[in-house]
Amino acid sequence: MAIVKMQRLRVLALRQDAEQILRLLQRMGCVEITDHTAASETQDIVLKRPDASALTAARETMTSLQGALGLLKARVPGKKGLFRIRPEISEGQLFDDAAYASAKDLAAEANGCARSLAALNAEKLKLNAKREELAPWLSLDVPLTLAQTERLRFRFGTLPAAVPLTEAEAAVGELGILYRASLDREFQYLLLVCHAEAEESALNALRELGWTRVALRDCCGTAQATDAQLRARLAEIERERAEEDSRLNACAQRCEELYLALDRAGIELQREENRQAVHDYVLTLLELGKIRTRQDIIQALEEAGLKIGRMGKNYLTVHDPESGDKLRLKGGIYAEQCILTGRETAGQNRERKAGDRSPVSGELSHLAAAFTSVIEKRAGYNRKRYPRKPCTAGAEH
Repeated sequence: MAIVKMQRLRVLALRQDAEQILRLLQRMGCVEITDHTAASETQDIVLKRPDASALTAARETMTSLQGALGLLKARVPGKKGLFRIRPEISEGQLFDDAAYASAKDLAAEANGCARSLAALNAEKLKLNAKREELAPWLSLDVPLTLAQTERLRFRFGTLPAAVPLTEAEAAVGELGILYRASLDREFQYLLLVCHAEAEESALNALRELGWTRVALRDCCGTAQATDAQLRARLAEIERERAEEDSRLNACAQRCEELYLALDRAGIELQREENRQAVHDYVLTLLELGKIRTRQDIIQALEEAGLKIGRMGKNYLTVHDPESGDKLRLKGGIYAEQCILTGRETAGQNRERKAGDRSPVSGELSHLAAAFTSVIEKRAGYNRKRYPRKPCTAGAEH
């Protein structure tokens, strides 16, 4: 019997189509499938995007703390100098998880109060505008929602103040009756009551004098009844505003907690940005075809001046000797068994001449310089922020 050389193939498809594809392959009669479940799990790990939620959370925390401080600084009692003297603290105080969580809750409360105040102020403006709209109609003891009955029509409108009421009444004649609610420098506010069949004729006569229809929306009962409801709601708004303002003043007494939390948030944000910078560096190397395996990633990071710590099934721990940061890189490309592919193969890279100055090599050099700059900036910040001397707690401002 002749021996047929077998080919090893990898099939990439949607998860929901896996069973159907396997059945089709099995029906061919010349396919052997080995441990397809493990292969699928490995492929899932390789294709999974690295988790960026930590960086997003760090940015949101920084934004929340900065927003809360911006709100509360003006409410802190006492004279404020041009420069704020920072107290010395211990490392334990800076990285106290309970205090950090409490400060984040404080920032969330302050920002929530600010949002509530903004909503109350907007509602107050809206209600005051509604009261101004109702003011000309307060003398009318007629429901503002009344539009028509079976035979009568009720229309609210205005005429220029210069038009005499007698002239308007003469224009309407026996078609209807005009009631004037009020008069100011520009307009007179009128209610037209007419028969259904005479409505169009009466309105045409008034339009020649400058009639403009007024639509009174969101009213309940007469103008006086609606105005009373609006005044009651405005009083409630003032009470709610006073409560929110009092809560903000109480939060302002704890501003120092926010300053301390802001320092820690800055450290965590910088660490997450460093992690993202390392990841972007690895992705660029992948796109350029410089790396294919996890060992290639390790070698590239070590060449960049980083040290590799612990290695798990799907993660690497990177240690920066200068800043002391330990960054855990998680995701499919850091998996132990994954094989990466990019735009170029390793063989193509080896064929490049030593003096090649192609756009690819230029891009790689630019990224490496940017990555080195991030590491040096972080190291300088740590040396300045945490000098090598004993820290004391409780110093006065």
